This record gives sequence, C-alpha cells and structure tokens, in this order.
Amino acid sequence: MKTFWYWSIVIVALYAMYASYGLIQEEYTKTHACPEIMTIPFCYIGFVCFTLILLNHIIPYRYSEQGFAIALFMPMTMAINGSMFELFGKFIGPKTSSGIPLSYILLVFCVYFTVAKIYYLKSIGEW
Repeated sequence: MKTFWYWSIVIVALYAMYASYGLIQEEYTKTHACPEIMTIPFCYIGFVCFTLILLNHIIPYRYSEQGFAIALFMPMTMAINGSMFELFGKFIGPKTSSGIPLSYILLVFCVYFTVAKIYYLKSIGEW
C-alpha cells in the first residue's frame, strides 16, 4: 500500500525536476544562468539528481534506499555550500522573481526529501 509519504516524495521530486528544467531552459537561452562546476551547470546536475531520486524511490530494488541517499548527497552539498556563500555574501546565485536565492529553495527540497524518506520507511516498517 502506498502511503502519503510515498506520494509526497513522488510529487515533490516531479516538481523539483520541473523547476530545475526551467533553469536548464534559462541556462540554454542565456549564458551562465546557473553556477558551474568543471563547466557543468549546477542546474543540469540538479535535474539528473532529482531524476535519480525519483527513480530510486519508485523502482524497488535491493539498494534503492542507498541509491536515494547517494542521489540526494550532491544537491544537498550544493544547497549547503550555496546557502552558506549567499549568507556570507561571497557568491550570488540565481534568484526567484521575489529575490529568494534558489540555493535556499534547493536546501528546503533536500531537507524535505530526507525527512519524508525517513517517515516513509517508518510507515512501511523498514526503519
């Protein structure tokens, strides 16, 4: 039986993929809309990681929880670093139309995925 937490992770992962796809389109039309690491824009990395999070959550296999955690590690690291740099004024990344840095929103997504996955595993008795 699929619980509330199962479907909430699926919906939030789909929304995160949709949001990062919007950044990819902006990166494609404008130059340097997203920060880069080794010439790869973070928005591309985020889209791939959110896709892996969704696939590891939906497709059950022996190491799906470990795959979920590994796929969550990269955006979590990017979000923590970006948020710290934004707080200290060392780095200015993309922002929403209301001026909120996207690294803060990414951090909220990552914390949500962590908490929701824990509650989901508790609800199905695997924690």
